Amino acid sequence: MTTHKNKFLPYYVFVFLCFVIASCQPVKLENVVFDNNLLSKININAEKKIVNKVYEINYLDPYIDNTVNPTAIERLNNWLDENLIVFGTENKLIINILEASLTKIERNVENKKLFNEKTEFYYEMKFKVEYILYDDNDFILSTTEANTKRSTTSSKYLSLYEKEKVANELILESLEDISLKSFEMLKLHMAKFLL
Repeated sequence: MTTHKNKFLPYYVFVFLCFVIASCQPVKLENVVFDNNLLSKININAEKKIVNKVYEINYLDPYIDNTVNPTAIERLNNWLDENLIVFGTENKLIINILEASLTKIERNVENKKLFNEKTEFYYEMKFKVEYILYDDNDFILSTTEANTKRSTTSSKYLSLYEKEKVANELILESLEDISLKSFEMLKLHMAKFLL
């Protein structure tokens, strides 16, 4: 009977090693994909489009704008460049990015019975964009503002990759929100200039 056990010992060792090697493989992590083609497209009757980045990145706590590359304001600017299309031979559209802030705050978990951890990170993304349409004589034809705010939470103990992914997912969801809100507000206040 001892020879019978020794006969299968290499197979058991082989199966055990395969299991260990398979379980030690790195986990494939998916990046957040920013595709402006999936966001709202807006066509407005204007000859020129000027985007002013009024908001300046803040380097103080609780702001983490500068830790994500590209930053939220750069992502918003890319969407405005690619998806807000001007056509026509008159009028001028001024777009002011008033806010594109990303904050992270450590806070106590409100319902401690459900979680082992007593603290969590609370992330908040705010976008505020002002649209002003001028005629060729620099008289204001119409103006509107789009605001969005979105938040999420995460565990206090995340890897750097996971923290960046949480921030990028929040920026992407906020971009979706601001694109829809911009379309809604422009349709409400500048409908006769939209295509």
